[in-house]
Amino acid sequence: EAVRHLAFVLYARHDFAGAAREATKAIALDPTDGHAYGVLGDAYLEVGKYAQAQDALQRIIDLARDLYSYSRLAGLKSLQGDTAGAIEDLKQAVQEGQAQDRPQEHIAWAQWQLGNEYFALGDLKEAEGQYRAALATSPHYYRALAGLAQVHAAQQRYPEAIDLYQQALAIIPLPDYAAALGDVYMQLDHPDEAQKQYALVAYIGYLHSLNKI
Repeated sequence: EAVRHLAFVLYARHDFAGAAREATKAIALDPTDGHAYGVLGDAYLEVGKYAQAQDALQRIIDLARDLYSYSRLAGLKSLQGDTAGAIEDLKQAVQEGQAQDRPQEHIAWAQWQLGNEYFALGDLKEAEGQYRAALATSPHYYRALAGLAQVHAAQQRYPEAIDLYQQALAIIPLPDYAAALGDVYMQLDHPDEAQKQYALVAYIGYLHSLNKI
């Protein structure tokens, strides 16, 4: 477990070669460690080794068909452009998560990802349905709030989008949300409000740079 934890740490530091190395060691110590295969697969994905990632993620499925394994496989399929396959795996992830009583936020994460896949297809109705399902599973889930805001912005329902982005930013001030909110203000021809959000993006980036020192 300590070796796998080191693999997680290295992955978080974007040392993908090191993460793959340590994950491989963890697997050698315990060939049933699905989380180690997950780190290995993710590390391979980051460096574009899709065949190796496929092998690692398939091992997770072989070990356990659950929310974790289906979500990981869906991520690979999404990167490969197989949106239909990703959607089916995410539906399985949600179903297994609910059946196995997994943490609500984990289930909501899979529902949010489903919303993203539908949004990428331009299916705003299904995307909205999945984002709302995620919020029903985990109220105030910031990713789903931002996803729903994205749908409303695409529908030109700008006041609703502003409210939802503000809610998401109040929970976690992510620069992507601030930038998207700024774009909505620009659509409404409110450049002053937009500039406030763009300035927030820069400030968040500045704080992030300080944390790296």
